[in-house]
Amino acid sequence: MQKQKASKKLGNAFKGDNIELGAGCGNFGQRFYPVCLLTDADEGIGTRCSNNHIDLCCSANEIPVGDDSFRVAIICNPWQYGFNDPSEGIQILEEIVRVLKGRGRIIIIGSLTNKYCAPEKVSKTIDAAKSRLSAQLTIRCVKAIDSKKEYGDYIFRTSGGDEIFPSMRIEIDVTK
Repeated sequence: MQKQKASKKLGNAFKGDNIELGAGCGNFGQRFYPVCLLTDADEGIGTRCSNNHIDLCCSANEIPVGDDSFRVAIICNPWQYGFNDPSEGIQILEEIVRVLKGRGRIIIIGSLTNKYCAPEKVSKTIDAAKSRLSAQLTIRCVKAIDSKKEYGDYIFRTSGGDEIFPSMRIEIDVTK
């Protein structure tokens, strides 16, 4: 697939079940959730990453795809976006709900010390968003993980390319 900028709407042109938001320098979604569209808001990511895997440059709260496009939305160690700011978290959840199919799932992988995906902030954001969402969101699990055991030789990286070691996974069921 040719890399595209957010100004060009994909509609339902991408034929896959999964989307990774804020993929940065990694390809986690493509490796562990095959047929995955990798996105990142930083159009300059390719200059900082030796292996740029991004398919589409877009913000997590404005994804240029059609409604009901994906089964799973993946967020790996979000930085500078996510659930630290409740209003931004609600916007992201609204957009994820829009692009997920009727019975979808959100998977957040991160570090317990990352304020952008801390479990208590995700939970509070879901509670605050309930009246605005066109779906029911249920936290299925919050699980401590050893990323080396769980994902083998996969190297998680920040958008700057530094190696990181996620320590938790949150799974959220979405029912429309």
